[in-house]
Amino acid sequence: MSNPYEDVDAEDFADIAKGFNFNSPHLGKVDFPDQFVADYVSEVLRGVDWLETEIGYSVARFASGAVICGPAMLLGPRHIYSINRILDESLYVEKGAIILPPGYYVVAECYDDSGTVYLTINLDQGGGDYGKIFFWRKAHDALGTGDNTDPPAFAADTLGAYFAGLKTEAEAQAELVRLNRP
Repeated sequence: MSNPYEDVDAEDFADIAKGFNFNSPHLGKVDFPDQFVADYVSEVLRGVDWLETEIGYSVARFASGAVICGPAMLLGPRHIYSINRILDESLYVEKGAIILPPGYYVVAECYDDSGTVYLTINLDQGGGDYGKIFFWRKAHDALGTGDNTDPPAFAADTLGAYFAGLKTEAEAQAELVRLNRP
């Protein structure tokens, strides 16, 4: 199936945010919260070069331990669609198994020392975390097995709060040291 969002620019995300259709039984059709859409478009239009500002680091507090994540790159609509579809249809797991925790959708990616960490949004409208942003370490194994045993780690209440809370690398390193003290 072709990507229905192939020609949609990130600036136009508001036009497709309600009823965003992943054309997949596991992912379905979702509604991105208005606050997320406003924060997303604002960040895209701002176009900050994190390398110039040196403020772009965050600390992901996974159950297996905290890690420093480099600057997050928001994905455009076509990539939000394709990354989530790829994770949903992984060739690495048995047919019918899932990789990405239900209700979570990848919207950005960043990196730590051991690989890709995704920023996800919780789009489960029936839960208390709807619209909140979480870190999730890219995995290849089925949910709860192998490299996919860490649950998503809370990042921020909103995408705007995530970006407002970014740190310099030195500040992130200091937080990591503080978190790792006995």
